[in-house]
Amino acid sequence: MRGIGISKDKKATIFNAFNQAENASDNNLKGFGLGLTISKKLVELLGGKLTLDSKLNVGSTFTLKIPVKLSDKPIIKTKEIKKTTTAFNLTAVVVEDDASVRLLLNDFLKQFNIEVYTFENAQNAINAIDEISYDFVITDIQLPKMNGIHFMEILKNHKLYKNQPIIAMTGRANISREEYLKIGFAEVLIKPFNSNQLQDVLHRFFKSSSIPIKTKVVESTEKATVGFSIKSLQSFLGNDIASIKNTLQIFLEDTKKNSLTLIKAKEDTDIKTLNEISHKMLSMFKQLEVKAVIPYLEVFETTTTIDKAKFIDFEKQLNNFIKTLEEYLN
Repeated sequence: MRGIGISKDKKATIFNAFNQAENASDNNLKGFGLGLTISKKLVELLGGKLTLDSKLNVGSTFTLKIPVKLSDKPIIKTKEIKKTTTAFNLTAVVVEDDASVRLLLNDFLKQFNIEVYTFENAQNAINAIDEISYDFVITDIQLPKMNGIHFMEILKNHKLYKNQPIIAMTGRANISREEYLKIGFAEVLIKPFNSNQLQDVLHRFFKSSSIPIKTKVVESTEKATVGFSIKSLQSFLGNDIASIKNTLQIFLEDTKKNSLTLIKAKEDTDIKTLNEISHKMLSMFKQLEVKAVIPYLEVFETTTTIDKAKFIDFEKQLNNFIKTLEEYLN
């Protein structure tokens, strides 16, 4: 099959036609407007001809003739490339008290054909573990009701435990990887970690296979973020904008609730709650690189007193971020 070609010289002169056409005139086209005059001029530049046959009370017929040259170059047919992705075909148990992080891990692992059971706390996971034939566990360390270390010890003494890897997640970098391994964990991920780090851990323990990627039309966007970054979410979720926005929406709702809890903790001088909620919030705020808020949460995470002036500044920065995120999602 061959295509129609127009010489470069003719293409270059077309742009000059609009300047010339305003002064052009033709008796055959008189009365039919500037548009036809411009059209006629362009046709002539291409070596063609535009004519008019008009009959009173009958109508008008416009005839356009343009000489063309058929290209000798064949049209190249591109072959469709079949893309593949990694599949582990496993079952995972994820324990994380932060709803947005929990959703992020759930969506990420499912991309690798991993069935995921998520729990907000370790006690709920233990209550359900008899019904789950799991291959590995990912658990946060600082959890409500029961911490990740105690949870790991209970799992290892459970009748269904068969040396499945139990992977720790923590936002505290003051304990080394070796110490976590000595305690009994198979591996540790320091928050915020990226998608490649998590994949590396999975590859260390399990064999994978390649499967065709299911064609999925995803919405693309160039919408800029202000005061935060979604690069990490894009890495985890494959630039799936719907999933990213869903995760951000959950994060926004969680942040508003946590904000109210922190305010009450300040009013009640409840240092323990202030520490716990700040620690919980830090993971996702670091994941999103919310630089205006992170320093305050890092202070509140370990503080033994409440600096009211600092807390007022924190509220201002947090409210500004919440407003910015709402505008981005809307």
